[in-house]
Amino acid sequence: MSIRSDAPIGVQELAGVLGVTRRTVSDLVRRGVLRKRGRSFVLDEAVHCRSIAAKAATTPGLETGAEVRARLARIRADIAEEEYRRGKRELVDGGEMLAQLDKRMTVYWREVARIGSVIQSILSFVDREMGMLIDRELRRCLSNIGHGRPPNEDGAGTDYDDPAEHALMERQGQCVLSADGERIAAEARARRAARAPR
Repeated sequence: MSIRSDAPIGVQELAGVLGVTRRTVSDLVRRGVLRKRGRSFVLDEAVHCRSIAAKAATTPGLETGAEVRARLARIRADIAEEEYRRGKRELVDGGEMLAQLDKRMTVYWREVARIGSVIQSILSFVDREMGMLIDRELRRCLSNIGHGRPPNEDGAGTDYDDPAEHALMERQGQCVLSADGERIAAEARARRAARAPR
């Protein structure tokens, strides 16, 4: 099927005839090289402009298709390299890493705090007092390890699990605590008295 030379054609067909992009056709119209008839172009006028369009396609400042593809390939390569380096842990976002660590440690400590009650619910011989003692000792040991000390060496910043100690101190002297419970409650009371302002 042949197209008459005076037949109107659209932007896409004209770009195909001239071997340029639609953007180049728009640029040629803006510069007055091509004339529109309504919303279309006349084929014979477009053919006369073919050499002008070819010249315009290589005008400095306008990117050719090959240049655009090369630039996009470079951008993709940069992104791929950054993802590769991030995957190898060469690039680490410090803030993101600390936020993730904080989040995980919060969950970790919450679960550690439940160990005493879990043991108490599983083992029939573990009563409420023993559960409180387990909670306190777990927290104290993990707190010391977190400060770089041996688990049984208390020091500044040791977390003794205040709720458990408070419950033990409330029951102290009522003949309901074991010898260990009485001893730990007495230690907690003495330590708190030493810290209290005078």
